[in-house]
Amino acid sequence: MAIAKARIPSSSPPQRMVEGASSLTDLADASVIVRRAAPELFILDADLRIVCTSGGAAWLFEAADPSVSEQLSETVRRALSEPLPRVADGEGEPEPVTGVAIGELFGETVLLRVLPLHGGPLGYVAVLSERLQLRDPITRAAAHFNLSPREREVLREVMLGHGTSQIADTLGIAETTVADHVKRIAMKTDSHRRSEIIAKVLGTR
Repeated sequence: MAIAKARIPSSSPPQRMVEGASSLTDLADASVIVRRAAPELFILDADLRIVCTSGGAAWLFEAADPSVSEQLSETVRRALSEPLPRVADGEGEPEPVTGVAIGELFGETVLLRVLPLHGGPLGYVAVLSERLQLRDPITRAAAHFNLSPREREVLREVMLGHGTSQIADTLGIAETTVADHVKRIAMKTDSHRRSEIIAKVLGTR
């Protein structure tokens, strides 16, 4: 069985979206950061051209752009770190095709799974595509640590790396008030400095 290694393009947004996950096998643990949508199914032939899709992906055939099939094919090729092995022709056991990767598809960050279809035409594969969305860690932390609406606003500014003066200007409050809110956030998160607050927020499950 050949399994394509997961890779995240160095210049694309998916790096932030799966921060905290060292590999695709960690996606379950990384669900604190990533929300996974219901998968869409594509059936591709040996040349990675779309043969059919699930109902949720049927809009692809209605798109005005005639290159949508080619875009999916190229996305699958780029997302997988090695070529898909062909199903054996002739005698012998067919070679499974299994690939898992994170890539880009029509401007969305997607988790792709490529699986062999041994019961169909030679070389056909199924591609399951799940859209990944960033789950707001501040909303989650606000509920977990029982933060007030104003503390949540201050926390968002802290997460952006803004200092006390900038936070005060942005929220229209005094710097001493900002400092008081930060102290309360630190107490609620059991932190001693802003870097610890940020770490606690990102680590909240």
